[in-house]
Amino acid sequence: MNPQWLDAAAGCLLLVLAVSDARRMRLPLRWMALLYLCVFLKGWLVGNWVGLLAALVGVLVVWLPFGLMRLILGKRADQWLGGGDWLLAGALGAWLGPSMALAVLAVSFALSAILGFALRRRRVPFASVCALVVAAGWAGGVLT
Repeated sequence: MNPQWLDAAAGCLLLVLAVSDARRMRLPLRWMALLYLCVFLKGWLVGNWVGLLAALVGVLVVWLPFGLMRLILGKRADQWLGGGDWLLAGALGAWLGPSMALAVLAVSFALSAILGFALRRRRVPFASVCALVVAAGWAGGVLT
């Protein structure tokens, strides 16, 4: 069973988070909690405990690079990624699976760096870039 309505709901929540990030550079925790609810509910509906565990593994695998970055850079890591960006990355890991989420995040990091240099901005809204990459992946048929 593949509850596609949960994918649609998660996509809409990602859009809401992207707009909020573009406007205020903040990701509201209420919307983030709803996104986590959607992706974990999908995990449960697809595979009961196994699906829920797979979603949790997706979160942890995606958080590992962020944790390493925080460990290496210390407080300087907060200059590039806020706490909401970490939460969004974890939700993408639970939703898309670890390998696809890491690919989306790698493309999002590269695109954020390019946009930052091109626009001469110190900060680029990372959630907006992630939403753009996910939408391009859906449109291109890479993400299903």
